[in-house]
Formats: sequence, structure tokens, C-alpha cells
Amino acid sequence: MPHPECLRLALNHFGRTARGLVISSTAAEVTAARQLDLPVIGYADSPAAERRLRKAGCDVIVDSLRPILDAARSLSPDTPT
Repeated sequence: MPHPECLRLALNHFGRTARGLVISSTAAEVTAARQLDLPVIGYADSPAAERRLRKAGCDVIVDSLRPILDAARSLSPDTPT
């Protein structure tokens, strides 16, 4: 399981008030994020993966990364599609 300390160090790199969001496809990463009270979007490519992510505590589960990529691109209009 990923250690939540890695996530904490990454957030602290950007400043004490940094906020984050984890996008994950594994229950272990969801667990680590939850230990730091970070919101989690889960990517599930099968019903079994969706069940694992839901059980781990994902806030939102998607079956395609397209909406996430589109949202990220909308934040930076200079990003090529």
C-alpha cells in the first residue's frame, strides 16, 4: 500500500495550504488518500474495479478518463487537445 506520507510530502512541496485531489485506479491509493482526508476520483475499467474502489471510499468513480482530461484542459486553454 502506498504510504500517505508520500502524498503529504507532495502537498507540502507546494505550501502548507496546498490542497489536492487524488485520481486513482487502486484501492490502496484510495486508502492512502483517505488517511489524509483527500478527495478521490476513482477510475474503474470494469465492474469489479468499481466495486473495489467504492468499498475503499472513492468520492466519485468514472469509467473513462476523458471527462477528467477535458476538465484539466479547460483550466489551461493553451493545452493542445
